[in-house]
Amino acid sequence: MFRSSALAETAPRKFHPDSALRLCCGTARCLFAVAAGALGFNAALSAAEPEVVTMDPHLVYSSPDSFYTEAAQTALKSGVGLLEIPFSVNQISGALLSDLAAANLAAALPYTVGVSDSGVGASNFTMRGLNVNRPNLVVDGMPGLPSRFGSPMTGNIERVEILKGPASVLYGNMEPAGLVNLITKSPLNLAQTTLEARLSSFAYGGNSWGDELGLLVTADTTGPLSDRASYRFVAQYEQRDSFRTGVDADNVAFFPTVRFELSEESSLLIGAEWVKERRAADDGLVAPFNDIAQVAPIETRYQEPGDFDHDEGLGLKLQLDHRFSNDWRMALKWRSVFHEDERRLFENNRVNDTNQNNQPLPSDRITLRRFDRHQLNQDDYHYLDANVRGAVSTGVFRHELLLGITAGYQEQDYSFIRYRPANISVYDPQSGAVRTNNISTASHRLNDLRFYGLYAQDRLKISEGLTLLGALRYDRQDFRFAFANTTGSNRQETDAWVPTAGLVYQVTPQTSFYASYGESFLAPEVERRPGDSFDNETGAQFEVGAKSIVVENKLIATVAWFDIAKRNVLEPVGNRQFEQLGDVGSRGVEAELIYQPSVAWQLKAGYAYVDTEVTASADPRALAQPLPIAPTHDFYLRVKSTLHRFSNGNTIGASAGVVYESERFTDAASNQRVRLPGYSRIDLGFSYSFASSRVALKIENALDRTYYQGGRRDFRIMPGVPRRLTLSLRHSF
Repeated sequence: MFRSSALAETAPRKFHPDSALRLCCGTARCLFAVAAGALGFNAALSAAEPEVVTMDPHLVYSSPDSFYTEAAQTALKSGVGLLEIPFSVNQISGALLSDLAAANLAAALPYTVGVSDSGVGASNFTMRGLNVNRPNLVVDGMPGLPSRFGSPMTGNIERVEILKGPASVLYGNMEPAGLVNLITKSPLNLAQTTLEARLSSFAYGGNSWGDELGLLVTADTTGPLSDRASYRFVAQYEQRDSFRTGVDADNVAFFPTVRFELSEESSLLIGAEWVKERRAADDGLVAPFNDIAQVAPIETRYQEPGDFDHDEGLGLKLQLDHRFSNDWRMALKWRSVFHEDERRLFENNRVNDTNQNNQPLPSDRITLRRFDRHQLNQDDYHYLDANVRGAVSTGVFRHELLLGITAGYQEQDYSFIRYRPANISVYDPQSGAVRTNNISTASHRLNDLRFYGLYAQDRLKISEGLTLLGALRYDRQDFRFAFANTTGSNRQETDAWVPTAGLVYQVTPQTSFYASYGESFLAPEVERRPGDSFDNETGAQFEVGAKSIVVENKLIATVAWFDIAKRNVLEPVGNRQFEQLGDVGSRGVEAELIYQPSVAWQLKAGYAYVDTEVTASADPRALAQPLPIAPTHDFYLRVKSTLHRFSNGNTIGASAGVVYESERFTDAASNQRVRLPGYSRIDLGFSYSFASSRVALKIENALDRTYYQGGRRDFRIMPGVPRRLTLSLRHSF
């Protein structure tokens, strides 16, 4: 039911998620009770090996220490070999996350081809030059992140699958850049516990080891509960101190999961996740005169000491898998997320670098305008996906079918107050601004979204080497919003038909060529006057490519050419007014190589050339300009080697990586963007493994190069991390 019980107050109210907790706990108790009852009437299923997918036991994904991964679940919603997928799929294995000592997803993105990190939030990055939004990040194929400000923590991530280009046909409403699927750890029937502690510190300029210490502790335990049930429990705690003055974080997360083998044909997985993040607010640096050479030192922060970003999310998931026969299977997934975030800060808003006559000011008079902002957002998200997949034959042809339905609803309560501005010196910032109740603007919105979709996919085997793919989706959304201090609500209904087609020709058992076409849609969710209506933003991509996989030598080589066009882009044309006047395009080439010729060493490398352009806009200064945070050239190389193996089995290992991105801009409009110069970064790592333990040292940005990873316009520039050392100790038993 739409929450029209208007909140008359304009000040943000504190939300206590007791009702959400009770609902989640009650739902969990019911599900456990149902599952436990079912266990009494079903036979046990034999223990599954850790690397085997529950419903596709013939597909082996990777070994625990390898960058190499043979198959993917995300692209076609079923485990299929990479050679058979007519799209680009990149993967971040658990081994790579460990080698990088990546505390969150953002730390691993530089080692993914065609992906550029642009900030510190959960979805602050671009893919193939296009912006990624929160719907483009999913957990086990289901939308709903538990955190809004922070990049997802990696303690519970088994691996990451990245599907490039439009993914709406199977996953619904999202940007055409691609899909990032965080595949979480599942319970194992083999008892095992792993404890890991990481201690990090910066060592740059006048700082030495021990300054700005950070601590990350992870506990991961799994094993059987009985001959018909297994569990996994992951806990992670992080205390982090940044190189930026006064910026720290205190985060904690718990991920319990239980899997029941209901019978030889059925399994039920129930899990929860709770994430609580507390961090100091940080809006980055500013660039007077739109010149990156004019920024203050990278340690400079313009927020007040008490400014904060708080996130808290509670999630519940359920997955039921059933095998009707060798050819037909069913999967049902449910995901609910109860999320709340609160932000209180003096936010960066405008650089005052000229006088009333538009003449440059001297450096000691350049200031930053900040607005005192307080916001509180609540977001309840519930999503169901159910599908059946199987095979039928018609004459000499074999059809591998996928038929599915999605449905869900989302309720949002957004409130914020922005108080009068307070200026601060850019080069000599002094804290101590006084907060007042002198309101500049305020808003309290209640949003309600209902949606459902139907999709069908057919992989048609024409011959031993030729496969055709066709998919179609119908999606409908009902979006309503109201301001809490007004009566009535505005409503907009949108629907979309989304097709996808592909062809794969496997010329040898190790090599295939493919071509594909896909579309996407993104339903607009902005306030508008009654009677206003906007069409969906749409995207379309053509892609051709080639893949080669040599299983014996663990080699994967891929190359792809793509052309993406996005239409009906909403653009601001006035105060809180939008028009669909924008079109953008992205085209280029990506290549990636993963190679592990022996257990002693392996490498992963990628290169992307991406050409982006604004092809239509209400702002003539943006026409024919590149898109924000879209480097033309993007390259990475990661090498990992076992330097020496002792007779007792102990090993000494080392790894090295280089990341390069060419210049980027913080905005498309030429009058308000900052050119971020290209940069390269070198990372090093060393390890010693003995018995069931491992000690490792990682040196990020070993040469201590100053660079800027991304930003927005000229008042929110995010500097890259200076030299940082991370010492880790891991023990399994």
